[in-house]
Amino acid sequence: MDLRATHHQVAGHDVVALDGIADLAAAPQLQSALSRSLSALETNSLIVDLDAATVVDDVAIGLLLGTATRCRDRGIDFAIVASTPKIAARLADTRVDRIVTVRSSIA
Repeated sequence: MDLRATHHQVAGHDVVALDGIADLAAAPQLQSALSRSLSALETNSLIVDLDAATVVDDVAIGLLLGTATRCRDRGIDFAIVASTPKIAARLADTRVDRIVTVRSSIA
């Protein structure tokens, strides 16, 4: 399964929704999608929605943290949505939830 990334707006937030496997093979695509979304930002808030992601490996986590840093440097709020137990546990195990806001829904 490939990674699909879509950018849309929900409730005053720019949202990048990931669907599929976010791993080393998908890293260039993920980096491009995150960079494009940050460049096209129309709000002061970027949320990466991982609810349809089936795998989020260390490379993808690194790209998410890099994006969070770029957002922080620009004064943009950054959060990750992870309501599926597998992905939420992965973010907790890697302590991502101590670095960025991880929540269970966009709203």
